[in-house]
This record gives sequence, structure tokens and C-alpha cells, in this order.
Amino acid sequence: MGETKNGIRNLVQYYTFTKSGNRGCIAWGIALDFVMVPKGKKLTSNRTEQSAMIHMGEWAEGYANSFRGKEMKDGNGVASHYRDIAKKTIIQAMEGELDNIRSFFDRASTLEGIIGIAEEQIHHPKSPIYTMKFPSPLYILAFIYAYRGEMDKALDCLEKEAYFSDEKNLVLKNRVKDQLFQLSKNPAL
Repeated sequence: MGETKNGIRNLVQYYTFTKSGNRGCIAWGIALDFVMVPKGKKLTSNRTEQSAMIHMGEWAEGYANSFRGKEMKDGNGVASHYRDIAKKTIIQAMEGELDNIRSFFDRASTLEGIIGIAEEQIHHPKSPIYTMKFPSPLYILAFIYAYRGEMDKALDCLEKEAYFSDEKNLVLKNRVKDQLFQLSKNPAL
């Protein structure tokens, strides 16, 4: 887990994604200290080493391609956990993504950079993978705009967030709104 700088923490995580745990992939991104995410019916911060989660990030290209109808290949951001090849493919998965990880962290070192990444993910033409993530780019933008004191933009993003269009999530949506208003009272400009 990375150190927090200006409220932004860099994270690189490795996930297993099959029930048997025989494959995994690399993901990287940032966590923002001022973002609260739903956990059940409550909002929680993700600031500790145990609770840290990627708020805005990327999956390895090999894994992302699986959502675009392409076959995953071990070593392309994806690793097999089968005994004979696990070490080799995990190393390949990491090494193959180092340039992408560095590039992402360089761009995501400021709020302006993070806004740019979020906008690109929201309007990504090739794949719906960014809408599958939670928190979504829209959700993160709502918090960034509130943090900057731009409540009209924050509320607009929250209204567009598909998760909150379901009436069963209305109480949670109101909690998020309250959090956004609290955040906007002391904007970071």
C-alpha cells in the first residue's frame, strides 16, 4: 500500500477471480482520503491498510480484454496459479504492467489528472468495464467535485450514478448526499 500524498494514495493489488482461485490479475489505482463508500447501509472510509480499496483505477489489459470478448492469456496481467507455472506467470503479469502502472500514477497525482481519467473511463467507447466497477468513476467524481466546492457538478454526477437509480438505495443515496454537502463546506481549492 502506498503512502498518502495530498489525500491521494497509490495502490497495486492482486486479485484471484475464479472460485477455485486458480487465476488472478493485477489491478492498480488510487484511493482518495475524502471518499466514503457504501458498505451495507453505511458509508465507510477506506484509509487503513486492511480497508484500503481502489477508488479509481485500471485492471490489467489481459483481464480487461476478457470483457471485450478476447481470451485471457497468462502473463499478460493475468496469472495462473497452477503449481508448475504460478511463479513464472505472476512475475510476467507484474512486469508486463509496470509501464502502465507508472503512467497511471503519474496522471493520477493531482485531482485534475484524476478528473481526466474519470471522464475518459465514463466515455470509454470500447467496453463497459468501467461501469462494472464500484465505486464507479461517476461516484468518485461526485466526491471530487464536492471536495472542490462544486456542488452542482457533484449532485449531477450522483444523479447519473446507476446504483442510486434503484429506489431500494434511496436511503443510502441520501447519506451520500449528506456526506457530499459536509465535504463541500470546507472545499479544498
